[in-house]
Amino acid sequence: YIYPGTGERIDQPDLYKNYPLLESAASIPEILQYPNGRTVTIQDSNSTLQTALSDVIYEPVLFPAAKIARFTNRSKIDPVQSIMNCQPKYGHNHWDCLNISLFANGVELLPDIGYTHTYNRRWAASTLAHNTVTVDGQESLRNPHGGNYIRFVPGNSFVNIVRATDSSCYDQTSIYDRETIMVPTGDIESSRYVLDIFRVKGGNRHEYSLNFCADYDTVTSMWPQHTGEEETMLPYGVPFLKPKEELYQGEASGHYHGYMYVEDVKTLELKNQPYSMVCTITQEPHQGKGVHVYGDHTEGKLFLGKAPSLRLTRQSYILDHNDTTDQYQMDKLVLRREGADLESVFLHVFEAFEKDQPQKIYSVERLYPIGCSSLDVVTKVTGEGFVDYVFSAYHDDLFVSIDGIDFKGQFGALKIQHGKAVIAQAVSGKLCFKGAVLIETKRTTGNVLSALSKGRNDAVNGFMIDSILSKNVNDQFMVVYHPDQTTHAYRIKGSFLEDGKTIVDLGDMEPGFIIDKNRSSKMTHFPFIQWNGSTTIIIDENGGVSY
Repeated sequence: YIYPGTGERIDQPDLYKNYPLLESAASIPEILQYPNGRTVTIQDSNSTLQTALSDVIYEPVLFPAAKIARFTNRSKIDPVQSIMNCQPKYGHNHWDCLNISLFANGVELLPDIGYTHTYNRRWAASTLAHNTVTVDGQESLRNPHGGNYIRFVPGNSFVNIVRATDSSCYDQTSIYDRETIMVPTGDIESSRYVLDIFRVKGGNRHEYSLNFCADYDTVTSMWPQHTGEEETMLPYGVPFLKPKEELYQGEASGHYHGYMYVEDVKTLELKNQPYSMVCTITQEPHQGKGVHVYGDHTEGKLFLGKAPSLRLTRQSYILDHNDTTDQYQMDKLVLRREGADLESVFLHVFEAFEKDQPQKIYSVERLYPIGCSSLDVVTKVTGEGFVDYVFSAYHDDLFVSIDGIDFKGQFGALKIQHGKAVIAQAVSGKLCFKGAVLIETKRTTGNVLSALSKGRNDAVNGFMIDSILSKNVNDQFMVVYHPDQTTHAYRIKGSFLEDGKTIVDLGDMEPGFIIDKNRSSKMTHFPFIQWNGSTTIIIDENGGVSY
């Protein structure tokens, strides 16, 4: 082919060589894959695409621009994955802000059900159909640019942490913030539980929801036992009409359409009490596996219902038909809290289990030591042979003392066995037990002076900053704050000094934006957002010790 514009002859071009972005894009299905071979569901996609497994699926990963984060237990024998999404929404959207999923024991235990061309499409795209929080019975559709990661710790020492915010996804929310933490139980390599902290402020109704396994038959029980039964999540007697075609939303008499899809509902009014649910698979080859969900003391209304699971669509595109789309359902948990200008902290633990495996966790308790704000969270998890304490500051540093533990900082975790500290971790914090300092790490802040790219003939992909970094932060993550306080997070491959300034090397990852001489900045890719003002960084050093 001879290009008419320049007369250049193009013969057997190597597009990957000429356009490295294409090679990176082609590798995404291989990276975002579950250990059972299925591709991770992202907005209008589903899990039917399968590729050959590679070792990359056992590693943590964060895509700064696509805004997808995964942490793992790094085990090839019995891999565990948890994924948090806060992607931009520029077409083919699902209203899934801060959605999470959980894969363990060979099964998607808390799934994103994915995409369909059947009349259940509006359900599948709705906020309520995801593992997140719905506010005021509305879709979380106000922020097309997605959320912001503010912490990512891939867990080389003790716990994995990912935290993101997206308060702009609703007009009425000033806080919409989720932090998920994967913690080892301490007995075997693959044994983990996930602590989920979801902070929300604004609006008058908050509904925390989870999808249980969508691919196999299950039975789910709740404790305490339910006291009520309802046809759907709509108010009693409200008429509704489900859609009969893909692009039609249906009618719910002015109420949120998502409520009419959750049927055969069992309910329980919670009055400052904990609760739990156990979902167990009853179908081979995974019979007896499942997940325990432990909820902290709370007020609200608990729902356990049935909702469309898209099981056949998830098996194959050719099974995506209206006449079979309601053939299978999944169990659906919803916890509703209501109040004027409501503030909620949803605190849960997820524990996966194998067939005939006894539960390892006995109780989950939120503690309220002096020094905690209403949004700071201190959690005590008691289990078989261990007690874990997890400290999570909402914004300003925590300064708390409880049960012989003193913690100052942003995040801390301590595992105690037989009265002795066995593992301690701090992220920008200082953790002491019985008067002895176990671990201390620091926070580094600074300004980004320049964004560097090999594609613009710089020596490295990375940043020039005005702070000095220690070698301790190599292979950890830095969060870049743009002038409007949106963020991108990057893995630090290394750093070095040049003319008195620090160069942060990002390896193969480009910054994705440039900074001009006037300190204005703009993205180098869609949607080409521009900013005026200083671009800053925060590096919360992570460290851990074991005894």
